[in-house]
Amino acid sequence: MREINIIIKNILFLIYFLISIVNSHNVSINNEEELINTIENYNLDEELKININDNSIDLSNKITINSNIKKLSLVGSSKDTSILKFENSNNGFLFDSISEITLTKLTIIGNLNFVKNKNIIFNDVKLNGGLDVEETYDWNLYHSLNNQNQYDTFYLENLSLYIQFKDFQYIGSSQEKENCINLFGNVIIDNSTFQGSSSCRDSLVSYDGEDRNSITITNTYFDGNYSNNCLSIYQAKSSSIELSHFEKGGAYQNGGGAIRAILSSLSIKDCKFKNNFTIHNGGNIYIYDSYSFDAENIESFNTTAIQKGGLIYMDTSLLSESVANIVNVNHNNEGIKVNPNTIKYGGLIASIEGSSILNIQNLYGSNLFGGYGAFTVTDNSSLSIKDIILDNISGNKQGGVLLYSNNENELASSFNVINGTFTNFYQDYEYISSTFIFIKKNIEISLNDCKIDNLYGRNAHFIYSEYSANIELNNVSLRNHITSIPSSFIRVDSISNTERSTIDLNSVNVNIFQPFDVLIKTNSADINISSSSFESIRNCGYTEECLKLLKNWNSGINDSSIAEIGPESNLTIMETSFTEVLGMTGFKAEKSSVIILDSCTLVMCFFEEGMILIDTNSYKNVGHYIINGGYFLSVMGGRSTIVTIKEIDSTSSVEINFSFFDSCFSVDYGAGIVYSLSNSNSTNTNISFNECFFMENSSADGGPSISLSMTKESEPYFSNKDDLIIENPDGFVTNPTKMILSPDSVNSTSILSGEILSETIKFQIINDYGSASEIMNIYSDRSIYFKKLTDIIFFNVEVDDPNNAMVIGNSISYCYNGFCEVPNVQIIGNPGKYKLQLKLITYGVHVEFEDHIGEIDLTIEECDTKEYTYRDIENKGFKSCYKPVCSHACANGSKCVDNDVCDCSGMPYTGQYCNEYYKLKREFYTNEAIKIVAYILFGISLITIIGIILYSTHPEIKAGSIEFLYVILVGIILNSIYVYYLSFDKTKKICIIGYLTNNLGFSLVFGTIMIKSLRIYILFKYIKKSSVGLKRSKMYSIIFFIALVHISLMVFWIVTDNINITFNLTTDKKEYTACLYHNSKTLSTVFNLVILFIGCFLSYANRNVKKNFKEDLIVPAYTYILFTILMEFISSEKGISIEVQDLFNTIGTFINTIVTIYYLFFIKFYNLFTRKSIEESLSKNSLSKNSLSKNSGSLYNIKSNSKGNIASRGIIGTQKLDSNESLANSNNNSNGSLCNIANGLNKSSLFHNSSFINRSDHIKYSSNNSLHYNIPLHRK
Repeated sequence: MREINIIIKNILFLIYFLISIVNSHNVSINNEEELINTIENYNLDEELKININDNSIDLSNKITINSNIKKLSLVGSSKDTSILKFENSNNGFLFDSISEITLTKLTIIGNLNFVKNKNIIFNDVKLNGGLDVEETYDWNLYHSLNNQNQYDTFYLENLSLYIQFKDFQYIGSSQEKENCINLFGNVIIDNSTFQGSSSCRDSLVSYDGEDRNSITITNTYFDGNYSNNCLSIYQAKSSSIELSHFEKGGAYQNGGGAIRAILSSLSIKDCKFKNNFTIHNGGNIYIYDSYSFDAENIESFNTTAIQKGGLIYMDTSLLSESVANIVNVNHNNEGIKVNPNTIKYGGLIASIEGSSILNIQNLYGSNLFGGYGAFTVTDNSSLSIKDIILDNISGNKQGGVLLYSNNENELASSFNVINGTFTNFYQDYEYISSTFIFIKKNIEISLNDCKIDNLYGRNAHFIYSEYSANIELNNVSLRNHITSIPSSFIRVDSISNTERSTIDLNSVNVNIFQPFDVLIKTNSADINISSSSFESIRNCGYTEECLKLLKNWNSGINDSSIAEIGPESNLTIMETSFTEVLGMTGFKAEKSSVIILDSCTLVMCFFEEGMILIDTNSYKNVGHYIINGGYFLSVMGGRSTIVTIKEIDSTSSVEINFSFFDSCFSVDYGAGIVYSLSNSNSTNTNISFNECFFMENSSADGGPSISLSMTKESEPYFSNKDDLIIENPDGFVTNPTKMILSPDSVNSTSILSGEILSETIKFQIINDYGSASEIMNIYSDRSIYFKKLTDIIFFNVEVDDPNNAMVIGNSISYCYNGFCEVPNVQIIGNPGKYKLQLKLITYGVHVEFEDHIGEIDLTIEECDTKEYTYRDIENKGFKSCYKPVCSHACANGSKCVDNDVCDCSGMPYTGQYCNEYYKLKREFYTNEAIKIVAYILFGISLITIIGIILYSTHPEIKAGSIEFLYVILVGIILNSIYVYYLSFDKTKKICIIGYLTNNLGFSLVFGTIMIKSLRIYILFKYIKKSSVGLKRSKMYSIIFFIALVHISLMVFWIVTDNINITFNLTTDKKEYTACLYHNSKTLSTVFNLVILFIGCFLSYANRNVKKNFKEDLIVPAYTYILFTILMEFISSEKGISIEVQDLFNTIGTFINTIVTIYYLFFIKFYNLFTRKSIEESLSKNSLSKNSLSKNSGSLYNIKSNSKGNIASRGIIGTQKLDSNESLANSNNNSNGSLCNIANGLNKSSLFHNSSFINRSDHIKYSSNNSLHYNIPLHRK
């Protein structure tokens, strides 16, 4: 039919065109001037046809064509070759009051403005610029006529406008304007293209029907260039869009990325929408106050609305009701996946507000991201969907991934789905939200024939309502609902008891819902569930991710149930199965609420506190329960599987009729079916099992298979109890009620104070049925180690009169193997009669009971002090009667005088058993004296070092070889450290330090003394055999070798762990620690003695060398030998106190050091200061150079005899003997003095800067007045 209408329109258009040709006037133009002349000079009242044949004409000015032309046609050869181009883009044609205008096969670059026209035809035209048509409605005429009918007639005859676009191509203007194209009248657009421009602030095409005109669009392409709304329709009497494409629409001032329709009727058919966008509402379509809206066969791809309504947004304000129908929609890739937070609200598919009604049939959607969800419904709107498939939908706001509804008034909205398939929904909102439906209040929800798979969320429920709601689910299946935080299937958080909710579930199947909090939670509601199933429902305790997330928050773990209803609510469940539901409880109800289970089945479920928990101390665990014809297979629980009673009164009741309990099991000690902690008789009246059957039920740790109560009187009512007891005698048990002595126990005992109980004293814990608790019988020695500490019964043993007797030792123990046995404790006290009591302090799995003390008679006998010791050895205020016993034999002839106490008086021993020596205590003053000696030696060394540094250039110091003086002083510092550590008790560390500092000090001090003696010995004893003295490197090598011997020994001992501490005794049996070295220490001692004797020999051999050429080393060497031998002897002697050894070592080291310092340092400093004093005296007397004579005492006199040269030293003379220097006899035989130098004195120095050299050039005075001996290296 649509194709026929198009053909008819084309035929009529052709006939009209042929008739018009007959009366037309043809003009061909080639330039702007011809065009203007033709227009201005034409004055016929007929058609003017202007031909632009294969020509491009530039137009410099705006061209106005007025009413002197009745019909105007601008015709080109082709729009590619016939071009009218305005040089200024703001210029164009103004067609004023021309009745008919036809533009054919042209390209126009510029603006087109139409004023008071009746027909406008675009045929195969390309326009690059603006297009504006003036409105046709004459408001002044309308008001002057003041008659609607008359105005309508006049409008049709004189004002109506028809515009036709065929094969029209439009490119947006570069001129800044609100809309690229503004249209009025009746518009037909066919097979055309429109491309937007950023210069247009709002719409690409804006149409105003003025509430009487229509627009029809077929087979047309709109490209908004991400800058413009593609099509805006306002007040259209009717509008039809078919076979058209809308792409890249961008709405920034108002909604509707592709199409915006306000106060209009709109029909869209066989259209495609792609890449449309708006920062407001309606990514593709924006409908506001629509008279009607119909859409069919719509394809939408990659559309985004930042606010609401990706595919469509509907709202009403003026209309009481706006209806829209959409059939066959494919909507994909909505939202911004990279950053879904960009979507502020939602309705990825549709958002309806006001009093809008939207009906959708056959909808497919996928890959929709962000916002509240796929649909939003508010303000008394209605959304009905039939045949819908949605896949991969996500939300990230507080809403439902499928539906979000808020801002409802008293007139309820509605959401209805028939035949829906929903898969892979994701809710990424952090706080309370929904994976499917989130509603505020006052909305009716109906889901029918729906299949829902794979819903994921963080803190999201399946259906959530903040206030009351009406929810109906028929034939709905939900599979695999997974969240991070425990969630609910249906949760209504209304706190008002006046706002009542209704929930009806029929043929609802839920499989894998994890972790769950409460499957169905409401406040005041009526709930009906029938022919449904719930399978694999688990709380947070069974979900690893949830446990990690909520490790410090136990709500999700400890408060999960199938249903939790508020006060005065009703929950009826019929013919429904629950399989593998793992939670805390099954059902919870508040005051005056009723839960009925009729013909329901529970299989493989686990409830930590039982399927029904009654506790009147908790407002959530009361209510009334009725179970008829239930079947319970392999239901498990903590202490009970079906009913747990903590406290009960008339506000609660449980009635179970004709039900079957098969293989139910409590994992902790309790009962297979019902466990009661209440002592109230209301348990017997308000909890009843009528004609129920029990098969192979049980409880852990030997608990009863059916019922465990506090007493018989507080036991639930069982109509067939007698038969059940006959079938299963252990099916009914009570909490323990008293303690009795076991048959093999004594009932009295007699002891002495301080004795340990040895007789058997046992008690049994008995319940109201006269039998022992079964859990006691399994507390064997093997199994008790596998029990939890809280499951074990602990007791304390005590005496009834604590002022006169008491139990000491480990008086606390536990019951096991069926008995509570008094351990072998010790009792002390005054003689008399008492009660020995066993008091329970914990009750394990049982509840505390009144008669929890067992006792026997206890007698403490008088103590026979002739045979026993009687005193307070326990320091408890009571005496013990006992015979002293020492567990270890007293040593060294001592006697046992008390328990584990030996008498060591009068003996050189100490300790508990007199088998230890007294420790030698070091005398404080001796120790301090040793430390003071060390400080003195260290201080003298530092002072001497400073003196050498200050006077290092003086002949007296230089003559003693400064380097070796420093070596000796380092050795003396090591000696002071050795002395310091002599004041400490010997440890392995002290022994290492002591050995190293003592022997290294010896190596540096005496080794240097020996080397000095060796140098003099070589110079004066073997000068004839060798012309070369002892080199300095050899001297250092010898010293280093002596030290290396001791260092090597110490390294060897440390590596082989041969340095130890030994315990020695003084002559008076005092124990002290001494260093124990390896036997190789003898080598160290022998080596030191060899060095000492070599040094002694050299000192002795140099005794005849004149003092002028040697230092006085004999006394230090002899002193070192004497005291070293003495110290080694004292250290090797046994029985000498370590304090004496340390004292002698201190004294010897001190004397050695002081003697060395005196002869090697003090004398030099003495001579130095004496010489300085003389020089100062001579300087004052101003002696002349020639006044010195031989008889008056020449200061320096060097003489020569016939045998050779002999250098003599005056009162100052200290010769500087380098290692490379030697003294040799001269061959001069002169009879007189070889050299007689008398240096004049002046104020600044004792000697002038002069040198006198003897003729043999063997002996010379240098300019610094030091005496040098130059000996030829080779002599003949």
